[in-house]
Amino acid sequence: MADRYAPLADRFWAKVDKREGCWEWQGGRSEPGGYGRIGSAGRLLLAHRVAYELCKGPILDGLTVDHLCGNRGCVNPAHLELVSRGENSRRYASALERCKHGHEFTPENTRTYQKNGRDVRACRACARRRYHEGRSR
Repeated sequence: MADRYAPLADRFWAKVDKREGCWEWQGGRSEPGGYGRIGSAGRLLLAHRVAYELCKGPILDGLTVDHLCGNRGCVNPAHLELVSRGENSRRYASALERCKHGHEFTPENTRTYQKNGRDVRACRACARRRYHEGRSR
């Protein structure tokens, strides 16, 4: 466990699982599957914003940090980009219309189910691809 009086950067990196792809935040979260959080000077900071500032520099006024990977728990600086709030909202809305592989969520291509008390959408085209890949092995 990291010393709570250690510098923020030391405490931060001690809670990051740096694997290939997304670097998963291992500390506290805003909710299950939510944004990572870390305390500093009596305030809770968002982990992805801390990662951005530690690796890329300050976050300018009017801008927000967008997860290019769509993973709220990711703190990999290569997956983070500064964008306007409007652009971030547009990207989020677009992500709601398509799966992570770009297939449109239409009634014919979407299966919905409950996971952890939340409605989840699954792409039928991706499920078919995974099924066929598994059968070809």
